[in-house]
Amino acid sequence: MLILEFLNRISFFSVLTWGFFLIAAVSAILVTAFRSPLLRRYRRTLIATSTSAFLLGILSGAFPFVLSRVSPDQSRLTPIDQLIPTEWIEPVSNPETSVSPEEAQWARALGYTFRYKLKFDHEFRQILLAGGSAMVVLDAKGNLHGFNAYTGLNHWVIPLRVQRLLRVIPDQRKLYLLERTSLDALRLSVVDFQSPALLWQRTLPRSKEGAIELDPESQLVYVSGGQNGIWALKTKTGEVLWKRPEIFSKIRTLSGSRHLLVFEPKSPNRGGAWHLLDPNTGKTRQKTPHGFADLRSLEGGDSRDSWALGASDPDQVFLMNPVSLAPLWTLRIDAPLLLDPLVDRDRYYVLNAQNLLEQRRLRDHELRWQKSLPPVRNPMLKVSSDGRLFGFPSEEEGQLRKVRFYKVEDGEYLASAEASEPILEWEFLGDWVYLMSENHLWAYKKD
Repeated sequence: MLILEFLNRISFFSVLTWGFFLIAAVSAILVTAFRSPLLRRYRRTLIATSTSAFLLGILSGAFPFVLSRVSPDQSRLTPIDQLIPTEWIEPVSNPETSVSPEEAQWARALGYTFRYKLKFDHEFRQILLAGGSAMVVLDAKGNLHGFNAYTGLNHWVIPLRVQRLLRVIPDQRKLYLLERTSLDALRLSVVDFQSPALLWQRTLPRSKEGAIELDPESQLVYVSGGQNGIWALKTKTGEVLWKRPEIFSKIRTLSGSRHLLVFEPKSPNRGGAWHLLDPNTGKTRQKTPHGFADLRSLEGGDSRDSWALGASDPDQVFLMNPVSLAPLWTLRIDAPLLLDPLVDRDRYYVLNAQNLLEQRRLRDHELRWQKSLPPVRNPMLKVSSDGRLFGFPSEEEGQLRKVRFYKVEDGEYLASAEASEPILEWEFLGDWVYLMSENHLWAYKKD
């Protein structure tokens, strides 16, 4: 498994390059370090082998860079007749209408009522969407499952076989999924979850990491793919509108009403920079240097209230204007961040390595309250749709067994949701709250 994971993180050209360099190094060592008659006899052959392998290593290492500039669009749009069809599961589902008193006790304390419980034959891994009346989840094999979130009925499946999911963005009735497919490629899949169907897929080569950002106004989706640059794709068809291969950005683009903000990290070979691009042409409007080696997260406000909240390793949170690129404030955290800053209305949350959660005002980062939370391996924090509750996981014997709920106003602890199995994830949807294990989903509705 470790070997497969290692191979999944490196590219074909990286293996080829270091293979040639290894041959060159071994040949050079044999020429210089050993004096046997046999090696002296083949001395010229070894020198030629070492020199040739070294030159081939340089060429194979430079090949992806040259190719991306000679032929900038090497991506592939999957033909419509090759898209994966939707499957319907019959019977659609069989919701259970009763649970144990322990599983319903917390709900009564918070004013929720148990509605149904689903049992599936598939092992679930992650909730991707809880919006409108739809629930979309990813199973352990990378397949997409969807059903009516209010009834548990109408169960459909799209067997995408997602390998390594990097980012998910919902938009009205569409779901955009960016994944790392194999040695060195990204694949963007667009799914209609209301009339369930896979609409289009585009594969981008030579990209180990990436992110996507959606601009509903211009009907474009932007893909940042590391050394593969920035791509702008049309949301309806997946057609490439423009590409900027020279801008290195493995993560973090932020779309606005009339601009695209792109983060390019600082490295020993180049200075870091913020790029403001024209969303329709990709041309640079403004380039401003910065000193960040990397960026954990970047989140922005809407077109009427422009702001960008970012976090850089290991301990800095900042707010900036994404149009003028002027910094509004910078906050240094006492300990490294465990959780990317979560923005909710006019406030945001940060959790540091000491498991201290802080709620601060967005505009001036004034501290509203602090609370010590239980340590967990994978911290997740979610705020209810009405902005009154937030949930945080709690582990027992190394497994996530509870979701602890607190008041947003002052951080007061309210109750803990428990399940008979380890909880993988939970989600708020309007007046509903959902808990998910590998094989079950519990649904509760506010009274």
